[in-house]
Formats: sequence, structure tokens, C-alpha cells
Amino acid sequence: MKIYFDAITIDAQRTIELTFSSNVHNRPLTVEVCFSMDCTGPMGHWIGAGKQHIKAIADGIQSEMKEKYDKDSILRVAFVAYCDCNGPCRFNCIDFHQAPNLEPVQAKIVTQQLLSDTDLCEDVQGGLDKAL
Repeated sequence: MKIYFDAITIDAQRTIELTFSSNVHNRPLTVEVCFSMDCTGPMGHWIGAGKQHIKAIADGIQSEMKEKYDKDSILRVAFVAYCDCNGPCRFNCIDFHQAPNLEPVQAKIVTQQLLSDTDLCEDVQGGLDKAL
């Protein structure tokens, strides 16, 4: 699982690098990252992996931003947990928080539990809608 999350971090870094250049960027760079997680029963092991690696991903993005782009760059992080379409609690969200005050988001992720497991389809579209 660590390899999978390392790949996500590398992809995010590559996207930031391709999108923004310190040569053309004269304002502070703002990067908003929203972690969206399926929190149904079968995803229990992925939830555990997410809890372990999300902070490292955010720290890696922030470190890369500071090194390559702009000392005044801004990282904002949010979290959306979603479950089945008919679940009693379909979403558990926390809005964007700006670094260095990411503790509320990290605490929300670390304490995230399974929301439901009714075996109907997961509300991925609703989760992404909340993320946007």
C-alpha cells in the first residue's frame, strides 16, 4: 500500500510542477487537496492505510511547494468520507484548513470509522460532489 500512496504523491508533485513554474508565477501558489475516502466495510484496510499515509502525502506536497516554488505558497487540505447511497450517514466531511493548521483535518481522518455497509452502491459521485 505504501507504494500506491508514494505513487499518488509523485503524481501530485508532477502535476504541480507541470502546472506552475517559478518563472511565470509571481503570486503565492495555493494548492488545495481534498482526500476523498470510501468508508464502507470492504474498504477497512484502505482506510487504515489512508490514516497512515495521508499526513505524509500532505507533508510531502507542502515540502515540495516550499522548495521548488515559493516560500509564501499555501497548502489547504480537506477530507470527505462517503459510504453507501442509502446509508444513515452518507458523508463525514471537514472543510479546507490551511497549513500549518492541518491538525483538525488530520484528527478527522485518524478518527474516521466505517460509516455503513449496506452492500448497495457507494455514493462516489456524492463524495466527489462534496469534495468540490
